[in-house]
Amino acid sequence: MKSVLSALLLLNLAIAPTASAEHPQPTRRFSLIVGANDGGAGRVRLRYAGSDADAVARLFVELGGISRGDQVVLLDPDRAALQRGLEEVRKRLARAPAEGSRPELFFYYSGHSDEEGLLLGGERFGYAELRHALDEMPADVRVAILDSCASGALTRRKGGVARPSFLVDASTAVKGHAFLTASSADEAAQESDRLGASFFTHHLVSGLRGAADSTGSGKVTLTEAYRYAFRETLAQTERTTGGAQHPGYEMQLVGSGDLVMTDLRATSAGLVVGDDVEGRIYVRDVAGSLVVEVRKLPAAPLELGLAPGDYTLTLEERGSLYESRIVLTEGRRTRLDRAQLREVQGEATVRRGGDDAPGVDGSAKDYEVIPFSAAVFPEIGSSRRTINHFGLHLIGGRATRLDGTQISLGFNMVDELADGAQVTSGANFAGGGLSGTQVAVGANFSGGRVGGSQVSIGANVADGELSGAQVSVGANHAGGRMEGAQVSVGANFAGGDASGSQISVGTNFAGGNLDGAQIGVGVNGTPGRVDGYQASVGGNYAGGDVVGAQLGVGANFARGDFNGLQAAVGANVVTGSFVGAQLGVGASVIGGDFRGLQTSVGASVVGERMSGLQTGVLGYARSLDGLQLSLVNVAGEVSGSQIGLVNISGGSTDFQLGLVNYADDSDAAIGVVNVSRKGRKDLELFATDVNYVNLAAKLGSRYTYGILTAGVSPGREEPGTRWSFGAGVGTRLDLGWTVDFLDLDLTAHNVHRGWNFDSSTLLNVLRMGAGFRFAERFAVVLGPTLNLNLDFYATDRSKIGLVPGLHHAGKNVDLRFWPGVFAGVQI
Repeated sequence: MKSVLSALLLLNLAIAPTASAEHPQPTRRFSLIVGANDGGAGRVRLRYAGSDADAVARLFVELGGISRGDQVVLLDPDRAALQRGLEEVRKRLARAPAEGSRPELFFYYSGHSDEEGLLLGGERFGYAELRHALDEMPADVRVAILDSCASGALTRRKGGVARPSFLVDASTAVKGHAFLTASSADEAAQESDRLGASFFTHHLVSGLRGAADSTGSGKVTLTEAYRYAFRETLAQTERTTGGAQHPGYEMQLVGSGDLVMTDLRATSAGLVVGDDVEGRIYVRDVAGSLVVEVRKLPAAPLELGLAPGDYTLTLEERGSLYESRIVLTEGRRTRLDRAQLREVQGEATVRRGGDDAPGVDGSAKDYEVIPFSAAVFPEIGSSRRTINHFGLHLIGGRATRLDGTQISLGFNMVDELADGAQVTSGANFAGGGLSGTQVAVGANFSGGRVGGSQVSIGANVADGELSGAQVSVGANHAGGRMEGAQVSVGANFAGGDASGSQISVGTNFAGGNLDGAQIGVGVNGTPGRVDGYQASVGGNYAGGDVVGAQLGVGANFARGDFNGLQAAVGANVVTGSFVGAQLGVGASVIGGDFRGLQTSVGASVVGERMSGLQTGVLGYARSLDGLQLSLVNVAGEVSGSQIGLVNISGGSTDFQLGLVNYADDSDAAIGVVNVSRKGRKDLELFATDVNYVNLAAKLGSRYTYGILTAGVSPGREEPGTRWSFGAGVGTRLDLGWTVDFLDLDLTAHNVHRGWNFDSSTLLNVLRMGAGFRFAERFAVVLGPTLNLNLDFYATDRSKIGLVPGLHHAGKNVDLRFWPGVFAGVQI
C-alpha cells in the first residue's frame, strides 16, 4: 500500500502569441520519472514503485514522443536528488526554445506520501514546493502524475471547476491545470502482487498503450486514459482488503480540445486484435511481466502499442482461458484473430483463511488436500491433483501444489505453485512459481516467479521474477526482474531489472536497469542504467546512465551519462557526460562534457568541454575550463591553465607553463619555446658587455614570451674566443609614450672558452630594455643589465664584463656580480 498522494496530473498550456497555426513550432517533450519504494521509518517498503516508474518511462519513450536523452529517471531518490532532477529538467526546458522547439513537461511520481507532501526515505518534499517548482518550469505544457495514497487531499483547493477535455495542437490556446487522483482524501492507493504494479498506474499504462482508445483513432487522449483508469481501478479494488479506490479529478481550464497523451503508431511494432475476440486480455512479455490488461468488447477495434519482442497473450472468456504466443517484429503490425488462440487449463487458486472460492482460474474443490504424506518413491503417472501440507520422502516427493513443507533425500517436485519450503539433497522443482524457500545440495528450479529464497550448492533458477534471495556455489538465474540478492561463486543472471545486490566470484549480469550493487571478481554488466555501484576485478559495463560508482581492476565502461566515481587500473570509458571523478592507471576517456577530476597514468581524454582538473601523461579536451596538468596537454579553447612539458591549444588560452607551448592566441605562456599564431615573433641582434655579438629569438603570447639566445666575443689571447648559448623568459609592457615598449628579460647562459664544449660556468642575466619603434617591424632596444656569473669549479679566473662589480672566490665556486648594458635592434 502506498502512502498519500495517488495520481496528480497538473497541466498548464500556453501557446506563445508569436506562434501561428500556419507555422507551429515543433513540440519537444521532456519527462522526469520518479519511483520511491522507501518512505522512511515506520512505513512499509513498497515493492513496485520502481517498476511502475520504469513502465511509465518506457511508455513515454515508445509512444509518448519523448526521446531517452530528454528523460530523467530517479529511483529511490532523497530530497536533494529530487531537487537536482527538477533543476536539470528546468535547464533542458530553458534551452528548447532557442533550439526552435516548443517544450512540454511530464512529471510522474510513484511512492509514499502523506497529507503534506511526498515522502522520500524519511524526508518530505511538500506539495506546495512541488507545485511551485512545476509552475516555474519554462514549458508550454506541464503534466504531473503522482501515484500514492489519499491523493484526494490535493483537490481541496477552492475554485476547481470540471470542464470539457482539451486538445494540444498548433491552433489551441488552452491555459490552466488539471489534477488526476488515484483515490480520495481518505482512501489508500494499493499495489497488487498479481499485477506486479499499483492498480492505478497499471491501468493508466494499459490505457495509454491502447486499451483506452475508445474511438479507434490510434491515439489516446487525457480524457480517455483517465476514464479507463478510473473504471478499471475501481472495479479491481472494490473487494480488496484495502478498500475501493475512487480516482478523481479537478480542472481549472480555459479553452477546449483534448490533450493527446500517446500515439499508438509511434512504436515500430504493434498488435491488432481481431473483431471476433472478446473478453479480458492479458499480455505478458518474455520475462513474464504483465504489460497490458484490457477488456475487449465484441466487434470493438483494439490496437496495442508495444515494442518489438516476444509476448504471451491470454484471453479470459466465459470462465475459460485461451492463449497464444506472439512475436512482434520491427516495422510491422501483427494481427491476432480468435482462431489463433488455443484453450489452456487455468491455474487453480485457493483463498487463504476463508472458504474455498471457485473462479475462472479453477477451484479448490478440484484438489485433494493431503495434510501429511510419507513415501519412498514419488507418485508418478497419477491423475490426482493434490495440495500437500507436509511431505517426507526418501527418493523423491511430488505434489500438484504445496502449501507447507516438502523434504526428501532425492528430489522434490511441485507441478504448480509451491507455497512454503522444499528441502532436499538433490533438486527442488516448482513448476508454477515459489513463495517461500528452496534448499538443495544440487539445484533449485522455479517455473515462475520466486518470492522468497533459493539456496543450493549447484544452481538456482527462477524462470520468472525474483523477489528475495538466491544463494549458490554454482550459478543463479532469474528470468525476469530481480529484487533482493543473488550470491554465487559462479555467476548471477537477472533477465530484467535488478534492484538489490548481485555478488559473485565469476560474472554478474542484469538484463535491464540496476538499482543497487554488482560485485564480482570477473565481470559485471547491465544493458540499462545503473543507480548504485559496480565493483569487479575484471570489468564493469553499463549500457545506460550511471549514478554511483564503477570500480574495476580491468576496465569500466558506461554507455551514457555518469554522475559519481569511476576508478580502474586499466581503463575508464564514458560515452556521455560526466560529473564526479574518473581515476585510471591506463586511460580515462569521456565522450561528452566533464566536470570534476580526471586523472590517469596514461591518457586522460574529454571529447567535449572539461571543467575541473585533468592529469596524466597525455591530457586532451576539446575545450577546457580549469587546469590540465600532464606531460603533454592538448585542448581547443582554454579558459584556464595548461601546465606540462608540452602544451597545445587549438584556440585561445589564458595561461601555459612548459618547455614548449603552442596556442592560436594566448594571454600568457612561460616556456623555452612559446609559439602563438597571433602572438609575438621577434628577432633581436644586440651587443652586451659580455659578448659583443648576440642573437635572440623571442616567441610568445600577448604578455609573455620565451627566449632562445646565443652570443660570441672573439679573443686572440688564451683561453680564446668566448661564446655562449641560453634560454629564458620575458614580458613586455606596451607604453605608447616616447618609449614605445619596455621588455623585462631573465635568461640563463652556458659560457664556453675556445672550442671547449665542457662548461662549468653559468651566467644569469636580468635586463630591462627600452624600445623605440621606427617601423612596424623595426625597433632600437637598449638598457641596463644585472649579471650573476657562477663558476662552480673555479676553473675560469678570466675577467667577464666591463665593470668589476662584486667578486667572491670560494673553494669550489667563483661568484661574480656586476651591472652592465646592452643595445641592439629588434625586427
